[in-house]
Amino acid sequence: MKKVIIILCSAILFIGLFTACSSSNEPNNITYKYQRIDIYTAKNFNKEVNTPIISINDEKTLKEISTIISNSEKMPGTLNVASPEYILEIHDFNKSLQTVYLWIGKDSFKGMYMYKDNTETGYSISETNTQKLRKIIIATNK
Repeated sequence: MKKVIIILCSAILFIGLFTACSSSNEPNNITYKYQRIDIYTAKNFNKEVNTPIISINDEKTLKEISTIISNSEKMPGTLNVASPEYILEIHDFNKSLQTVYLWIGKDSFKGMYMYKDNTETGYSISETNTQKLRKIIIATNK
């Protein structure tokens, strides 16, 4: 009976260790989940034109943007903001569409975004990630 208990406990321990070691190495266990992101210039919370300035569908860039968004920090309080610089339409693999307003400025240290469905809550983007987003938009928009 003791052998059965020892073997059972060992099996449970092994399964637990195996599961822990095989988890994702992504920040916050976030995986790349976007199929495509269309980026538009914005005017008064609307698309300036109906054609995106950039349509991103390469896995590396989508994963990078997904990580930037997931690592952003929720800002406290209710926000009252100027018109965004960009509008992102994020197409998920499950065919849903999220619209995001984005502020990254030319000289801003930190960027910010908010979801169209919840304009009272903003998310702060770190200085490093804001620079990454600028590079993505500028490099892809050439």
